[in-house]
Amino acid sequence: MNDSLKNNNTSTKRLKENEKFIPYSLIKDSISETNLTKETIEENSTNLFYETLSGKGKLFLKSGFLYYGPVKYGILTSEDTDENCEIKFPDGTIYVGEMKDNQITGTGKYYFPTGAIYSGELLSGLRHGYGIFESPNEGLIYEGNWKKGLKNGNGRMKKRGCIYEGNWKDGSINGRGKLTWESGNIYKGDFVKGKLNGDGYMIWYNENKKYTGHWENNLQNGYGIQI
Repeated sequence: MNDSLKNNNTSTKRLKENEKFIPYSLIKDSISETNLTKETIEENSTNLFYETLSGKGKLFLKSGFLYYGPVKYGILTSEDTDENCEIKFPDGTIYVGEMKDNQITGTGKYYFPTGAIYSGELLSGLRHGYGIFESPNEGLIYEGNWKKGLKNGNGRMKKRGCIYEGNWKDGSINGRGKLTWESGNIYKGDFVKGKLNGDGYMIWYNENKKYTGHWENNLQNGYGIQI
């Protein structure tokens, strides 16, 4: 192990009550290389002393994980700074943004090896809150709300000329919404798991036709009026 730690034993910091830390002894075997500072802390006036890591720098793990940014008492966090963290994952994914208590939490960007980008709010590494996902290879862009990594709530998605605006649930189009095809045809009404289900109307501009009524699994079913 290339453990290039700086030693700074000129002073000992006394942690506040309930202030978190991770002893260096618990993580040293997982570290391949680092230029962070090693310091001594006292745990909450207990006369128990530990070595830990602090400062801003790089942290290479043997698992292939690379971190660059602020570290406080062995914890990866940007909570008390205005600086972003940068993480490179073994699969090539890169994250730039905020962290809290060793978790990707706050706002930031994911850059995926496929060329896709997510920019927005995150919780424990997952897309959570408001965010924008772009995938040039798929011709796709989604802008809206997320919950635990899945599209949830109100959002707008454009994919290769088709546009959906409306509600989502657990990653699927679900609830009320409007779907516009590249041809200009429009459906506005109820969706269930991505399919036309419930009440709604559709206009086929290329056929000069309109249907208003009930739908089931993308088909007109039940009571309706067609013009």
